[in-house]
Order: sequence, then structure tokens, then C-alpha cells
Amino acid sequence: MKRMIPDFDVKKGQKHNIKTVLAILGGIGPELVHDMGKILIFDALIGNTDRHQENWGILWRGSPVRAELAPAFDNGTSLGHEITDSRLVQFLASPTQITCYIDRGYHHMRWDQNGTQCGHFDMISWLLEQYHVLRHDLAVCLDFDQQSLYSWLRTLPSFMIPDTPTPERIEWIINLLGCRMQRLHQILINQ
Repeated sequence: MKRMIPDFDVKKGQKHNIKTVLAILGGIGPELVHDMGKILIFDALIGNTDRHQENWGILWRGSPVRAELAPAFDNGTSLGHEITDSRLVQFLASPTQITCYIDRGYHHMRWDQNGTQCGHFDMISWLLEQYHVLRHDLAVCLDFDQQSLYSWLRTLPSFMIPDTPTPERIEWIINLLGCRMQRLHQILINQ
């Protein structure tokens, strides 16, 4: 990034942007663009706002050595983590508030070097417009049994560990995932 953007700020990453990232990845290998697409749809699903320049990477491994993206890591700023337990009831009582909350979410990665932020769903729409071949890969990322995931999530309060999530927190996460999943499916169908 620093070679392509001379005044790139490594601390704040305000010029960290999707266009430059994809240019770098595409120059190394087109499969890396597909892999970044998968990470970005994962971010859109969980509402991750922290995929800055230090939260993704390229691994060089194998024989012969080849490049691959590191698995998505540092996903902590997601799943409505900042909503306090006292506010959860208010959100759970109103699907409109959940939709408004989701609409306010922005990715850390910008559109371009000008630093304009982009919403999670706008980024996925743009990605599909630029790379039509990604549609299948992104759809496969969303092809899992949601009900099994939700059932598993509902068991978390029974774990004998400190700071288990409350049943309300679990329902909040399930509502967020369901709304985000629905929005992503609409984008994949309509693009």
C-alpha cells in the first residue's frame, strides 16, 4: 500500500481502500481477489468494521511457494458488540431499529484514496459489478444452515465459562445475522 500510495498513513489507514487492495491482489494472482471477496462478504454478514490494513494479510507457502490470503482474523468489532445489554431490549422490540443500525454500518476499508467510507452492502454490490465471476463464490459463502447456527448460539449461555452472553445478546446476534443474510441474498440475486 505504501508503494502505491506515497502518503499512506499506516497508523490510521485513512487511504486504505478497496480499489488499491484489489489492484495489489490481482497483480499477484486473480484467486486472491476471489479470496478477498469472501472475506468482504464475511465482514458484511457479521458487520465487521475493522478490516484495516493490519487486519488482512498475504501468506506465502507451499512447494512451489504460492500466495494466499490469510484467514479472516481480528473480527471483534462485529455482531453489534458495542450495543450494551441495557439497550438490547429496545433493539429487539423494533425491527426498524435493527435495520437502521445495520444501515449505519461502514467498513473500515474506503472506496478509494480519497477516503470516502463505504457501507458493507454497497461494497458487495460494487464488487459484484466489477467482478461478475465472484457471484458464485460469494453465494457459496452464505450457503450454510442458519438454523443450526442459531441453535448452537442459543446454547452459549449454558457454557461454564466467565462472561457468557445473555439470551438477549444471543437473540440480538441472531436478528442481526438474519437481517444481514437476507440483505446479502437480495444483492446476490439482484446484481
